[in-house]
Amino acid sequence: HVGKGDVRSRHRIIPIEELYPEFDLTKLSAPALEERKGIELHASGAVSIESESVEDGRRTRVASVSDSTDRTTTLESDPDGRVTYAECTCGHFRANKLREGPCRHIVALSLS
Repeated sequence: HVGKGDVRSRHRIIPIEELYPEFDLTKLSAPALEERKGIELHASGAVSIESESVEDGRRTRVASVSDSTDRTTTLESDPDGRVTYAECTCGHFRANKLREGPCRHIVALSLS
């Protein structure tokens, strides 16, 4: 069985670490770290949808996303599912808006 991080050679599976020894998941950039943490929050069930509405095909969801404290997170998308508006009450979003990518809470809500 070949996993996501494996490349099949002729006779054996080569772990990704052998191909790219310099790749270290513990040294992720800030946007990549937020994305990984958001995936973890979603997987742990930390997202609680407070309200959801659809108007003219536009979907708006407001949720409480719990990590160290509850964060209120809003996500709006167009009829094609593209995000048109996102907001969160966390410090990462207040400091960066979306310039550094979405915060972990927005990522978690987007996966819900």
